[in-house]
This record gives sequence, C-alpha cells and structure tokens, in this order.
Amino acid sequence: MDTRLAHGWMVAALNLIHLVTLGRGAYYDQAIKASEFSATDTQGKPMSPVVLDRVRVTRLHGIFMNVYKDWQAGLLRQVEYIISADNFDQFLRHAEQYHKSGKHVEAGVLVSTVFEDALKKVAQRNGINPSGLSAQDIIDRLRDGDFITPVHARRLEEAAALRNKALHAEWTEFNLRDVGSVIRTVDELIQQYLDR
Repeated sequence: MDTRLAHGWMVAALNLIHLVTLGRGAYYDQAIKASEFSATDTQGKPMSPVVLDRVRVTRLHGIFMNVYKDWQAGLLRQVEYIISADNFDQFLRHAEQYHKSGKHVEAGVLVSTVFEDALKKVAQRNGINPSGLSAQDIIDRLRDGDFITPVHARRLEEAAALRNKALHAEWTEFNLRDVGSVIRTVDELIQQYLDR
C-alpha cells in the first residue's frame, strides 16, 4: 500500500463526507474515528502517530461507499449545491459590505448575480429546467409547484425587479434599502433551498 496515496485519499474522502453531512451525524462521527492518525496516552498527551494501515483505509472506504449510496439516493446534500452556495455566499458577503458602506450600485450588482444563480439552482433542484426561462417564469413555476409560498414568491419578484434595474444600469431606480431587502431575501433563498 502506498501510504502517501492512501493518506491523500483518506483526507479527500473525509472532506467530502464532511461536506455532504455538514460535519454531523453517524457517518461523519464514524469517518473521523476510522481515520484518526494519532493516539493519546493515559493523560491525554499525544503519542507517536499511528501508522496508516490497511484496516483504517478499509474502514473509511466502507463508510465512504455507504455515504455515496445515500448521496445517490438523494438522502444527503449535493456537492454541486454546497460548492455553489459557498462560492456565492462570498459574493453575498461582499454585497453586504458594499451595502454597509452605502454603495448601493456595487451591492445591487453583486446581489443580483447571486440571486440569478441561486434562483436557477433552486429551480433545477425542484425539477425545473431554467434554460430559456425568465426569472419571473422560474418564480411562477416554483410557486405553482408549491415549492415556495406566494409570500416568498413576491419577495423573489422584488429581487428580480432589482436585478433588472441593476443589470441595466438604472442606478436611480433603486436605493440602499431596496438592496438590503434583496440581500436578506437571497440569503434566505440560499439557506432554505440550497444550503441543506
């Protein structure tokens, strides 16, 4: 066994298990136990590292394969949405910083980009192909399919309106308060429908 490759595989497997389980639950707990690389003495002080062996790799492989089966069955979070949510969360945080600095144009453009991507991902996650659909069409289909409430649909329509203004350089058509409202709506959209 090439211990360098095995170690790399174990770290990658642990990272994926952490992502799809949010670092919670039996899969995650058992994966951590199966891959612990060091031991402690009776007083809790670190001892010499445990040698990576076939047993540890085999245990983690078994856990990983079962996580994979559950993920394929839709029982765990999809990595695509996790990565997208994480990347766009950074954009959303930048929009918040611009908003706090009183820069409604910059904040509006950033939050509009995050809104559009998140809306399309929510549509895909609910079996709606967003290709060729306007934001309003997507919102209507999500509402009509009972994937979102009518109240949430209205908030998304407000976000779509700001998006149209921001992306068409109609800067005077929205203000800082409008942007703040859309930031909250988009944050909620990501947390409720993508970050789980």
